[in-house]
Amino acid sequence: MRGRVISITGNTATGTTTLTRRLNQLVGWRAVYSEDYLNRSPFFAKLFQEPSRWAFHNQVFFVAEYIERYRAATQPSENEYQIMCLDYTVYELMVYTEAMRARGFLDLDEYRTLRKIFGLLEPTLRIPDLLIYLTARIDVLIRRIQKRGRSVESEMMDKDYLKALQRSCDGFTASWTRGPVLRIDSEKTDFLHDDDVVSLIATQALNKMV
Repeated sequence: MRGRVISITGNTATGTTTLTRRLNQLVGWRAVYSEDYLNRSPFFAKLFQEPSRWAFHNQVFFVAEYIERYRAATQPSENEYQIMCLDYTVYELMVYTEAMRARGFLDLDEYRTLRKIFGLLEPTLRIPDLLIYLTARIDVLIRRIQKRGRSVESEMMDKDYLKALQRSCDGFTASWTRGPVLRIDSEKTDFLHDDDVVSLIATQALNKMV
């Protein structure tokens, strides 16, 4: 199998980074993490403090950053037989944009501008061979966010925002027709501690891409 791309997606705190890391450790899939991009944003911390002021700036930065690095990461290689696993999908740019618009963090003109920019660039993106969609209840996500204690998250990611983001995630995956989707309930699937569960997910993913 040559150069397959798997994107793991889901609401905040569903476990996308954890599952990516575990698949890398146990199965050997190459891992790419979105946190590397977040750390580069000069607007990310400001976004959580004043969402309505900084949401547009942050999303414009992410459109440029994510797409540039996604293109570089997913370039086909003739010499490598590998599976690449990302703890995000580049299409989440619009998933988060939808949620921010729903919460009033973006006005209509800002929203339309972001959609236009992404629409112009989208045809240049490699489509993932598989989406793995992680889910969990909102109250569980809130507990996980509180447990990991990231101050920037607790300032903005209240129940209403997480609900808006969940609707956006659900709408995105329900309408995804470009490839298979493997749905996993992260409340009932202990991929953090159980190696056998991780191996099973890897097998299911491979079977989905056949």
